[in-house]
Amino acid sequence: MVAAFTSIATPTHLSHLTGLFTRQTTRSTSVNDLRKTRRIVAAERDEALEREAALRELGSYWEGKTATPTRPQSRGAQSLCVSARTRRTRFNKRHSNRLEPRTADCAIECHPRPTADAATLPSESKRKTKISMPSDNVLSAGAATAVLGIWWAIDAFPRHRAIPSRDSDKGSLLALNVAHGFQLVGVLVGFLGVGRIDGADAPLQLSGLGLMVAGIAVRWTAIHALGVFFTGRVQIREGHTLIRTGLYSRLRHPAYAGSLLAYFGLGLAFSNWWTLACSVLPYLVAIGYRIHVEEAVLQETFGPAYAQYARTTKRIVPWVY
Repeated sequence: MVAAFTSIATPTHLSHLTGLFTRQTTRSTSVNDLRKTRRIVAAERDEALEREAALRELGSYWEGKTATPTRPQSRGAQSLCVSARTRRTRFNKRHSNRLEPRTADCAIECHPRPTADAATLPSESKRKTKISMPSDNVLSAGAATAVLGIWWAIDAFPRHRAIPSRDSDKGSLLALNVAHGFQLVGVLVGFLGVGRIDGADAPLQLSGLGLMVAGIAVRWTAIHALGVFFTGRVQIREGHTLIRTGLYSRLRHPAYAGSLLAYFGLGLAFSNWWTLACSVLPYLVAIGYRIHVEEAVLQETFGPAYAQYARTTKRIVPWVY
């Protein structure tokens, strides 16, 4: 059959067949090249879209259009983030002496920035909060300070100038003055707003002012009952008598009890733990020493009469102490 075909086929037929085969081969090659080119173009287009999406995400973050940018999922976007972070790190190293320290380098990272929640808000508010007295406490603190100043000014005014026959103070007045110094420190700290009592409101502050006024009234009533025998120092005067009337029929030291009540009210009026502690604790120590000195002198001066009086009364707290 091949021989017959060869004998029958002419050179024209052979050239025609050869041309057909060549065109078919060229057409197949062109189709394959076109398909490959289309795949390359599609891949480049996808990569370009990914890069554009990543740039859009980063650009919207820097412009502040979104508070929390979404995490890029494509490899092209992740590579852009990594390269941007690397450039940022190198820039900070080169200009570290010119730039202020930054804590928000994560702005160019791929991970989304966490939103502020209940766990992070307290720490941020602590960094931004200034130490100052709350506005709702200024009025009561100012009123308490005014009452304290008037009280101390009146107490400092000399009432009687009788010459004592014996001075047995033993430094108790100095102890009281030191306690007053601590109280001034407590007032200053209270105005700074350090150590404020949580949840303190107007009723507590008004109660403190009321206790201050009540305590000062008790103290001045006791001083009035003593009359000429009241002194700032522990002294025995000529014709000294043992007072057992009025408040002294229940307490041996009602003036100190009134002062202690007033200082406790001072701390409540400020609604401040430091003011309360500085007002009460040093004064308790001072009057404890003062009472010890006074009772020793009174026991030595009045003997059995004072011992009998001490058995029927309390020192500063009725029915307790």
